[in-house]
Amino acid sequence: MPGNYLAGEERFGPITSLLYNACARLRTTRDLYSFAARDLSRSRAKVLLDVGCGPAAIPIMLARRKDVKVYCVDPSPYMVRIAKGSAKRRANIRIAQGSSRNVPFRRKFDIIYTSLSFHHWQKKAESLAYLKGLLARAGEIRIYEYAKTNSKVLGLLGISAHTLDVDELRRAARDAGLSVRIVAHSGRVVKVSLR
Repeated sequence: MPGNYLAGEERFGPITSLLYNACARLRTTRDLYSFAARDLSRSRAKVLLDVGCGPAAIPIMLARRKDVKVYCVDPSPYMVRIAKGSAKRRANIRIAQGSSRNVPFRRKFDIIYTSLSFHHWQKKAESLAYLKGLLARAGEIRIYEYAKTNSKVLGLLGISAHTLDVDELRRAARDAGLSVRIVAHSGRVVKVSLR
């Protein structure tokens, strides 16, 4: 659905979705997914929403707990197809095409999280304000990304654009009426909690 992408947002087509799925198996990506899944598992959340779920690696880890329901959206129909294939044996995972501005599930969520996706969002404050409206009482939004680096090598490779600028996030959160509760680093991974 083209409406799930804004101008300037990276689009995942049939080939780039397959490439991303392959990259999701790399150790650095698996480490970020594992960190996020462990962190989310420590919460008491029973109903979670993954925004920009990619191949559904984190939802699959979370769905090992039978008392948890994980809803997932991704703007790419190709990525949704990969995620559904990966999660087909998990009855407590629901996956649909959507975005940070378009969630087709009509319910409230204890935690809304995104991993390696927030840096793609063109209208971060607008997206956060929309997602805030989908939170259950005392719910929170969590963001898991790689930490911004000033490495010239990573900048030349275009990798630094795929990292989290915490100052930009703070501005977007403030504009969305959210406050940054936690900023935690675990190596190169940054976790941010918004309420």
